[in-house]
Amino acid sequence: MSAGDKAVKLWDVGMGREIRTFTGHTAFVSSAVFSPDERYLLSCGMDKNIILWDRDSGKPIRTLNGHAKIFTAVFAPDGQRIASGGMDNTIRIWEASTGKEIAQISGHTATVRSLAFSPDGRLLASASWDKSIKLWDAATGKEIRTFTGHAAAINAVVFSPDGKYLLSAGGKDKTVRYWEVDSGRELAILRGHTHEVSSVAFAPNGRTAVSGSWDKTVKVWDLADARELKTLLAGEVSVFSVAVSPDGRQLLAGSRNMSLWDLATSKELRKLDSKVNWVSKVAVSPNGEYVLSGNFDGVINLWDSITGKRLMTFQDAKGIVSSLAFAPDGRSMLDCRLDGPLTLREVETGRELRQLAAQGAAAFSRDGKWIVSGGAGNRLTLWDAATGRDVKSFAAHTDKILSVAFSPDGRQVVSGSRDKTVRLWDIGSGRELRIFRDFRYHVNSVTFSPDGKMVLAGSSDNTAKLFEVESGRQLQAWKDIAISSVAFSPDGAYALTAGFDGIPKLQEAATGKLVMSFQGHKLHVYSAVFSADGKRIVTGSGDGTVRLWDVSSGREISQSIGFTNGEWIVSTPEGYYN
Repeated sequence: MSAGDKAVKLWDVGMGREIRTFTGHTAFVSSAVFSPDERYLLSCGMDKNIILWDRDSGKPIRTLNGHAKIFTAVFAPDGQRIASGGMDNTIRIWEASTGKEIAQISGHTATVRSLAFSPDGRLLASASWDKSIKLWDAATGKEIRTFTGHAAAINAVVFSPDGKYLLSAGGKDKTVRYWEVDSGRELAILRGHTHEVSSVAFAPNGRTAVSGSWDKTVKVWDLADARELKTLLAGEVSVFSVAVSPDGRQLLAGSRNMSLWDLATSKELRKLDSKVNWVSKVAVSPNGEYVLSGNFDGVINLWDSITGKRLMTFQDAKGIVSSLAFAPDGRSMLDCRLDGPLTLREVETGRELRQLAAQGAAAFSRDGKWIVSGGAGNRLTLWDAATGRDVKSFAAHTDKILSVAFSPDGRQVVSGSRDKTVRLWDIGSGRELRIFRDFRYHVNSVTFSPDGKMVLAGSSDNTAKLFEVESGRQLQAWKDIAISSVAFSPDGAYALTAGFDGIPKLQEAATGKLVMSFQGHKLHVYSAVFSADGKRIVTGSGDGTVRLWDVSSGREISQSIGFTNGEWIVSTPEGYYN
């Protein structure tokens, strides 16, 4: 999907969720298409650029330029060439593998608005605001014929699946026209829209067509009889684009948002208007029954870990959720925003118990009596969990505290900060015991080993480092990409890391040897934790999903997705349900 926000968005149509946003254009994006093998995306726009993207990574591969403002760019069926057209009235042919311009075709006297290759790649059709359609030899650029008849600028042209026919959208003349390719003969004029026609498409059978219009409708046409079959009220505003699924059963209409329709029943199946919430933190209850997830927009969800169903949502504070934790007895939970506050809630009812003036990072002690958190002035604060009383506050870091953890005996605290250090503290005296300085960038996550003898830290400098608490000696270091989360398995045998590459990894804590990778997330994994029994892992990602994994097999058990409009969905390997 291309858009006026200068971005290209990739959607999972079945689930109705946004997968990825491609940013790089600096003006309105007028067109976006898949390569024939679906590995790449091609977009163009008013910034005069054509960008070839890697679908999976979202990264631009190359940029083609030379046109004035560009309205259309398409792949040849073999994926080896790209054709583009724009407001300089020309068509340009590019070599897809190198981005080299190999031909420039002239003939139109106004903007080239739409291009289409024939299914065999031998012909190229162009539609222009000069009210004409031209057919070209795609190999030589020679003009074969011109189709005339529209009374206004033409917005779109497409070939039929067998390459024998063309459909065109006549813009302000409000018509769709059906043409025979070999003769150039106009076979039918389809009338019925009450405003400009913006887009057309053939159904896979070649006998049915669809059109979208500024009148907010999509019309379905029988081409043999040149008659309207049905009208779908598909647009909140104008319908700018239409497409039919490969099996001919569904229609996708692009308006202010996109909507998916069942063509047989004329029922709207889904709106693709909901962005997913980027998940910043996750936590698992001590009994394993609940999962807590927090998002970048401040929304917090409580999920049933068995069914994946959302049980509660809390939206009472804004700001990135930077810490989540369940009390050891499982009866209360805390959430903390990057800039505060910290809120304690009752798990059973969701009732707010109290708010604390904490920020950035927070954790319960093993016995549940204390909470340690970051605070104003980059200080550490110790709180009485039962009363919310500020017990003590002591000088800590020189920049914001991003992660804290109690030692298993509750006598020490470790903290990680944007100041590129990990620091070890004595809780009783508030004294700093040690500084671990071997980081080149933010330390995002810290934790103690279950026996309290080691500290594990993950940094944006692409390293996870394991230290001995007593001596401060570095025991292990392994590389990953911008590590956001680290955790020990309950038995201390394994370390779990997650970060920018979206692939949580299980390593042997003693050796750093990779044991398992958990594949499935589409974007950065910001948080990864073990269940109390060590049998499952929960992860939260920028792709908007909270995923549950089986540790022994690496198999994904389920994924839960919350949307910005309040909707949610659960997906399992066997299917998905609400």
